Amino acid sequence: MPETNGCKHPEQHHQHLCVLSQRLGSKELSRYTRDPHYVCGNCGGRTREGKHLCNPKRLRK
Repeated sequence: MPETNGCKHPEQHHQHLCVLSQRLGSKELSRYTRDPHYVCGNCGGRTREGKHLCNPKRLRK
């Protein structure tokens, strides 16, 4: 099972960018990372929806 340190929603960890990036190719991953609105407070990953991050923080626009 993937590491979930610092994950605010460990039950949904399988849908987070840190796990998805290990399973998906860059083309598939781009649907999550295009036009990001959130950044992960743990790893710095950026996604359009906060539900795909362990510790989502809204980006300022």
